Amino acid sequence: MNSTLIIAKNIKIDKTYNNILSYSSSEMLELVEKNKVAKSTDFSFIRGTGIVKTSFNYSDAIKCNYMAFQNEDFSNKWFFAFIDSIEYKGNNNTIIHYTIDAWSTFYKDLKITESFVLREHVNDDIIGNYTLNEDIGVGEVVCLGYETEESVAGNYNFICVMSSYNPATGKDYDGITVYNKEVFGTDLFFIRANNYDSIRDLLGFIIKTNNDTKINSITNIFYIPQGLLNLSELEYYDFEVETEKRY
Repeated sequence: MNSTLIIAKNIKIDKTYNNILSYSSSEMLELVEKNKVAKSTDFSFIRGTGIVKTSFNYSDAIKCNYMAFQNEDFSNKWFFAFIDSIEYKGNNNTIIHYTIDAWSTFYKDLKITESFVLREHVNDDIIGNYTLNEDIGVGEVVCLGYETEESVAGNYNFICVMSSYNPATGKDYDGITVYNKEVFGTDLFFIRANNYDSIRDLLGFIIKTNNDTKINSITNIFYIPQGLLNLSELEYYDFEVETEKRY
């Protein structure tokens, strides 16, 4: 039996890893030795299972929050651990429950390869406190040219009314409409929107639909550029509104 166990108090780190020490194994061992309460080499192999039976006095063990152990017959590596609880079994007979301190035990064994940090976060997140220039030069932004899409830039627009009722024929629409490869569950009505009369035409459509108690059949009204329409495919209606014929 040649394994060593040291228990220590007042080690200012915990399992949350909010506070860590970037110490080497020898520096951590020196810290534990400096704050040790008890030490013994009268152990068989300590397996790292989270529990170890000791001959430490309960009154000494209960003071401690940290421990270190080494199985010298097998390796010279030191393992560091947080003490979770102390269980009293008798005089000079205690059981220690512990959790391995992964950072202090294995950090210095890591081989960090070449890395690129995209972004880092800090605890002090005051706005502007860590604002740094990216130092990525983009030069002056230059417009090399532009094109105007005439089909949407002209004055010839239409008002589209989506409705399942046709006020010109007085009939409900119970089919589907396919226009420009798009499927609609209503009929589409287009009113030219390039002059004042277009508003009167739209109002006439709405008033006639409302007078026929079909106002809920209108689902959408919006502008659409003439360039998106094929005028040769449109069917033209006229209807009477307040004795005035509108187109």
